[in-house]
Amino acid sequence: MSNGYSADKSFCYLISCFRARVKTYIQVEPVLDYLNFLPDEVKEQIQRTAVNAGNMQAADQLLSTLEKGGWPPGWTRQFLVALQRAGSVLAARYLNPELTDLPSPSSENVHDECLQLMNLLQPTLVDKLLVRDILDKCVEKELLTNEDRNRISAAESNGNESGVRELLKRIMQKENWFSAFLIVLHQTENHALIQELTGTTCFESNAETENLSQEGGPDIQEAVLLATGQPSPEREGWDEESDSLESSLVDSSVVSGIWNLQLLQSNYGEKKKRCLFFFSMQILELQMQSIMEKKMKIKRSIAKYCKENPSLINFLCKNCSVLACSGEDIHVIEKMHHVNMTPVFKELYIVRENKALRKKFVDYQTNGEIICKKCGQAWGTMMVHKGLDLPCLKIKNFVVVFKNNTPKKQYKKWVELPITFPDLDYSQYCLCSDED
Repeated sequence: MSNGYSADKSFCYLISCFRARVKTYIQVEPVLDYLNFLPDEVKEQIQRTAVNAGNMQAADQLLSTLEKGGWPPGWTRQFLVALQRAGSVLAARYLNPELTDLPSPSSENVHDECLQLMNLLQPTLVDKLLVRDILDKCVEKELLTNEDRNRISAAESNGNESGVRELLKRIMQKENWFSAFLIVLHQTENHALIQELTGTTCFESNAETENLSQEGGPDIQEAVLLATGQPSPEREGWDEESDSLESSLVDSSVVSGIWNLQLLQSNYGEKKKRCLFFFSMQILELQMQSIMEKKMKIKRSIAKYCKENPSLINFLCKNCSVLACSGEDIHVIEKMHHVNMTPVFKELYIVRENKALRKKFVDYQTNGEIICKKCGQAWGTMMVHKGLDLPCLKIKNFVVVFKNNTPKKQYKKWVELPITFPDLDYSQYCLCSDED
């Protein structure tokens, strides 16, 4: 009895020591499914907290509940197994009483740096990433569980942005998530996002690299070689283990980024670790600066190049990804209504009666809904303007694909799209139209 009590007390002490980290790595609801020793009413209270206050608050409540004690023998083992089966493996490593798999301070530093970088770039990821492009790959790489996938898909029903936020929140609770996430981005051809996350080498030339290496001695020299992806005799063992990774990531900037963010995981002495940590922070700062500068430069370049070139974009159905039309098919009425009257487009949709949409305005009226003929996804409305029936598109129902390899993107409003569409020429339309 005393041994059991002592073990429980030691386990609760581990919770108190690592509480701040553990509660960020637990996905509460799937863990609760495995905790048979908790009464149903306690589980329901924690689940309500998850819904009303968020996962981290619920995780904190779960840990506080466990710390109160009075649970049946074997509850600590059951909790560890629950964490592992529910995909919260990183949390389980902190609470293993044997302390044989405890994350090192250096790996914690790497994890924190990656979190800092992701938090900085989350608006960019939410803006540019499409959940459906990477969801299955993330499950395949064990960045997500099947339940994670279902929750993300449910969040996506409220918009792609909500789905991306849910996905990022869940993958950042997993082990070695950053490197695996870069691989997923590479395999799904999100190269621009990889560039955003890894930046470029912070040294402009080999001469500059050599000078800094000589000034800093062997410790700095090794760090420079690692950060810039250059070969090093001491890395031969690493290279043998990472051949499969580097062969799958053809883009050298990805490999460089991964090595850079794994600097602190190398097996150095304490002196070298401190040196590498300081150097790694400098690299991260320069990378962030480079990322922000490139982001602004790319935005200006795209806006300037695309503004007068509607033909540079295509519109895909948000649901089934069928090609709906090119940007050159779009014309504008009254500076706000975007219509497509081409015969090819007319074959891709059907008109569905919708009395709720029948509204009459000063210059036009709506009298139905246009939906994708293939999947039934709403695309917009039919409008009558100056006696003509015109299909009016809502951009939120489409995915925009730029032909200059910019990542796919969804927009909520037409004004957000950096394209200028021509006004509708009624005389030309009437000549080409088959309407009476």
